[in-house]
Amino acid sequence: MFENLNDLKDYIVKKATELFEDETLFLVDVSIPSDNGGKITVVIDGDNGVSIENCIALSRKLGADLEEKDLIDQAFILDVTSPGVGTPLSMMRQYQKNIGREVRIKTPEMDVTGKLISATENEVTIIEKKTKKKEEIKHVIPFEKIKSTIVQVSFK
Repeated sequence: MFENLNDLKDYIVKKATELFEDETLFLVDVSIPSDNGGKITVVIDGDNGVSIENCIALSRKLGADLEEKDLIDQAFILDVTSPGVGTPLSMMRQYQKNIGREVRIKTPEMDVTGKLISATENEVTIIEKKTKKKEEIKHVIPFEKIKSTIVQVSFK
C-alpha cells in the first residue's frame, strides 16, 4: 500500500513507462480519484499515434501488476486511453509529433489557427494563412503565454 495518492501515481507512471512495447509510446497523464478507488485513467500517446492494441496491451500488463501486488485497497477500473480529438497538447513531445499539422492556439491576447512549423523549449511557431488577403502571418508564441493548443481535424 502507498501512504498517499502521489506515491501511487508515481508508481503507475514508472510502471507504465517500463511496460511500453516500444520507445515511440509515451505517457501523457495519470489521474487517480481522491478516494483511492474508482476509475484510474492512464493517457498514452505515440510519436506515430496510438492503436487500440497499444492501449489494451498496457491495460492488461499494468492491471495485472496492480492486482498482483495488491496496491489498491478498493475495487478499481483501469482505463488506458489515448488523447481524444480536441484534447489540448500538454507536452513538448506532442508538439514535436504534430509539426506540419494545423493547430489552434489560444493565449490571453489571441486565438489563432495555423500550421505548426516548430516547437522548442521556449516557444512554438505557426503560420496563419489569411485567405482573403492571400498572405501568411508567422506567429512565434512563448510557451508561458499558451492557454491551450488543439490539433485541428482535417477531412481533406
